[in-house]
Amino acid sequence: MISTFSWAILVSACITIALTFNLNKGQTSHQTGYYLFKPMTSFLILTLAYLIMPEGTAKNWMLLALVFCLIGDIALMFEGDTPFIAGLLAFLIGHALFIAVFLEWQPVWTLPAWWPIMAIYALVMLVWLLPRTGKLAPAVFVYMAVIFTMAFAAANVSPTLGWQGKPLLMLGALLFVLSDSILAIDRFIKPLPLGHALTLATYYSALWCIVVGGAA
Repeated sequence: MISTFSWAILVSACITIALTFNLNKGQTSHQTGYYLFKPMTSFLILTLAYLIMPEGTAKNWMLLALVFCLIGDIALMFEGDTPFIAGLLAFLIGHALFIAVFLEWQPVWTLPAWWPIMAIYALVMLVWLLPRTGKLAPAVFVYMAVIFTMAFAAANVSPTLGWQGKPLLMLGALLFVLSDSILAIDRFIKPLPLGHALTLATYYSALWCIVVGGAA
């Protein structure tokens, strides 16, 4: 089941990313396909979580987190500050719910070996990014604090998840940080030629890793 859905997710994600290249070239005829496949990919990941995760509170939080990610996905398909803020809020709630998921897996609160690197990275992003976000600075600051907390929580889940589960969760959380970093740089610092495609590729990979890691 994981394999079948994973292939479907991969195909849908690849189509979505391919469509972004056409939209970046101004080919608006592909917009309908983009509006279809972008949320469809997130919905497939949500369905995968529903099918493979064991019943319990963690699954309920996970499904709710993925629903908010889907809402954020849809909001970010539109231009302007209002959809961006709506998407930011949806993903903020999603990350808070992912933290709730990780808390269900009996965290062992110790600093991971890579925490100095993450701390320096977070500080650099804050200093570089916040002065360029204008009136959105408070919201962006809160968002960054939550997503880095989510990565820290993923690193501290109980080792009882096994050699596959915990590393996948950590990888998924770090990919989420990377995805949001690319999105922020592309929006606030400088448009990146492959910014949208890289954001989506790391985002979908992050969700898949978190779902499969949580089901391991």
